[in-house]
Formats: sequence, C-alpha cells, structure tokens
Amino acid sequence: MACKDFTSLYSLREKLDAVRRITRPSAIRAICQARMVKGHRQYLGQPDPDPSKEAQLEAADIINYAALALVQGKWNWRWWLICKLAMLIDRLIP
Repeated sequence: MACKDFTSLYSLREKLDAVRRITRPSAIRAICQARMVKGHRQYLGQPDPDPSKEAQLEAADIINYAALALVQGKWNWRWWLICKLAMLIDRLIP
C-alpha cells in the first residue's frame, strides 16, 4: 500500500519488507536494511529513484572496487567472479 504523505511513493515499511523478502537472514540483510533506512531518510520528499538506473550504477561501483583490488594486489578468483557477475547484472537490468 502506498504511503499517504508526499515523501515517497512507498513507505519505509514496504521497502524494508521487500528487502526481507529478497534476502535470507544474514549480515547482508542487516546492511541492506540500514542502507534503505538511511536512503529513505536522506531523500525524504523526493521521488524514489529509478531502480534500473541505480542498479546499473551499483554494478559499475562493484567493477570499480574490483579494479581497486587488482591495483592493490588483492585480485583473486573471487574478485574475477564478482566482476563477471556485475557485468551480467548490467546486461540483465531491464
């Protein structure tokens, strides 16, 4: 149900419930929820961002972090796989 004020199309409760439904109980769920609360409060009064555009930017950030790992000599198969998944995410975003 959409919230009745003009701060966002969706309430914070709806957003946090969506995070809960997408993630399994883990450390990443807590991080996601904390970031959702922070972003909801930070952009109060503004329309929600375009999820496709934001996801593409986040995939680019992941690749940039992998590049930092390479430069810092921390590159390994995990970073390689993370890069491949980020590039796949970019291709799958509608």
